[in-house]
Amino acid sequence: MPDLTTGLPTLVHFLASAAILAVCLRLDLRGTLSPIPFASLVALDYLFFFSIFPALGDVLIAEMLVPVRMTPATIALTLGGEALLLGAFYAVQAVGSKRQPFTLDISVTSAQLAVGWGALAFAFAFDLFPMLRALPSLPQMERPIWLAGATVLFFAMINRRLGRIGSLLFVMAFVAKFALLLRGGLASPAVSLCFVLASVLFVTRRWRLLAGIMALATILVLSYVPIKRVHNLLEGRRVTSAADVTLGRDDGPASLYRSLMLVTRRSTQGLLLQHVIDKTPSQIPYWEGSTLVNLVTNNVPRFLWPNKPEERLGNRFAAAYHLINDDDNETSWNVPWLVEFYINFGRWGALACMAAAGTVLGLVTRAITGRPLTVEHLALAGAVVIPLFHTESNVSLLAGNLIWVALALLAGFALARRIIPGPAAGA
Repeated sequence: MPDLTTGLPTLVHFLASAAILAVCLRLDLRGTLSPIPFASLVALDYLFFFSIFPALGDVLIAEMLVPVRMTPATIALTLGGEALLLGAFYAVQAVGSKRQPFTLDISVTSAQLAVGWGALAFAFAFDLFPMLRALPSLPQMERPIWLAGATVLFFAMINRRLGRIGSLLFVMAFVAKFALLLRGGLASPAVSLCFVLASVLFVTRRWRLLAGIMALATILVLSYVPIKRVHNLLEGRRVTSAADVTLGRDDGPASLYRSLMLVTRRSTQGLLLQHVIDKTPSQIPYWEGSTLVNLVTNNVPRFLWPNKPEERLGNRFAAAYHLINDDDNETSWNVPWLVEFYINFGRWGALACMAAAGTVLGLVTRAITGRPLTVEHLALAGAVVIPLFHTESNVSLLAGNLIWVALALLAGFALARRIIPGPAAGA
């Protein structure tokens, strides 16, 4: 068993992270600043990935790295970055706010349902016809469009606007998509879907269902090891990600404890931050914003730029910081936002970037939501904003195509309203 007595700084870090989460939950439950619990999800994410998991793990993600613990200075950077991101997010929501709780419109029109079903059909098309994944740009929209469609139909179902047959079809589609994701070793998208649906339940105050969906997310996280093992067996154990490096050993049957430890090694974003701070800029110079250029280029569709370079930051980062073997040109390592900001601009630059990110996220949330809060607002939030609570990968990889996703959804809702006018479904 690992030594959980990691000192006063670790305890202070945990208590401070828990306090931030408590404040965010209180503000989101009031519903006067933000219509969605995005900040609470961010605080929950930081509590686990920058505080709890680093305290549990005695090694940094993979065996090739030396054991480290977060120093007080790194803990201060983590808490400061989190506070600035969340503070900026709420501040943008507060400007010009009526300080009245958001009201919820539970009506769902036939046009909105059509968009929901169409979004699910779009996502399943890539599973039924794998050749579609060779098309430029479209495959990157599969996951957010699926999240939007699932949000619409789930909202309609829990508010009894979908009907029995529609509800049965949605549940079947939900289970089928989950099975496809897990068979492909993609536990992360399945967990993201759980949290998007949990946000809908939070907004609608369905606490029992919320507890159930959070339990499902927990089971998925603890099942990470067997999910990846099955996928590796199906794929011939080809190493293509940091997860596969971690799971490359022959551990035998994965007990709950071993699963938790392997998930911990996979998820110690706080220790990864400590690792890069130890090496930057003393051994590796600052990247000076070069990784953020892809945030612009990724928004250019590949059909307009056929020779657009592929995103390779994960492999370049892992090689630069000796997280993989020198001859490994395949393995990609996740670069969380705070880590990316630090390797580019250092401590103060990272803090400024976190404040800027919170401001942008707050502006986007204001732009795609409104009073009263409707199912269309929730669908846009579910596709564009809520998945960004878990900033496990670099900015351009997570947010590179979200402008086009938002435009596609807005166009879809507008077109559906013109083609399918009519009263609310289930009214």
